[in-house]
Amino acid sequence: SATCKIFFALDHEQSPHEPVALKVMQSGEQFAREMAARVGGEDEGEYVLCLFASHDKDDFDKAAIGVSDLLGYSFGLAMPRADKTLQDIIVHKNIVGNPKMLSLVRTLMHQLGRSLLYLHSLGRIHGDFKPLNAVRMDERWKLIDLDASVALGEPTGRKLSEAFCPPELLMEETGKLRFRSPDIMGENLPAAQSFDLWSFGAVLFQLVTGEPLFPASHGDDLSHEGKRQLACWGSSLSLIAGGGRQ
Repeated sequence: SATCKIFFALDHEQSPHEPVALKVMQSGEQFAREMAARVGGEDEGEYVLCLFASHDKDDFDKAAIGVSDLLGYSFGLAMPRADKTLQDIIVHKNIVGNPKMLSLVRTLMHQLGRSLLYLHSLGRIHGDFKPLNAVRMDERWKLIDLDASVALGEPTGRKLSEAFCPPELLMEETGKLRFRSPDIMGENLPAAQSFDLWSFGAVLFQLVTGEPLFPASHGDDLSHEGKRQLACWGSSLSLIAGGGRQ
């Protein structure tokens, strides 16, 4: 994303060297949200990809001296390297829109649904559930990227993927549709489990039908038409008449 990078590496302190993923971050606020969502319960590793280590600004700045790729980044997470992301499966495997693959879709979405339920049981939402933020590790699907996670009732939307956002995050201003800003008075949207459930449904729709719920870019930004369809969701207007779906 614009504020994070992922590097694949080997842990040379392990024998044999263990593959790891290094997530480096610019935002201290996102780092804090990621760490707050990882309470370290005994069941956490079943639902969320675990951490080997985390590095705050002081530690990270010392380790990153002289590494040009890390300029501008001040926080880091080290975790196991997963087998695949759900996005990899969607792009490279014949799974989406394939009736013969519904059993696999059911299994992986059941596991991911339980992972979201785990976060909800802790009083938090994921806040950015999408195919890139679900990974397969040892034949089990788990969540990653908790830097959008907030406690229930707290303002949400500081980091979002438009193609998987619920319609209540949209608002109209001077005739244009835009997403709410949690930092503007009166635009705060308190976090609720329904935010993740909408995202879950959007992912499930794509897996079953083979098409995204709304037209979006490769970066998950909605087109103008996609925003219009999302804004009209649940209204008396027929989305089919506009080329969308009810």
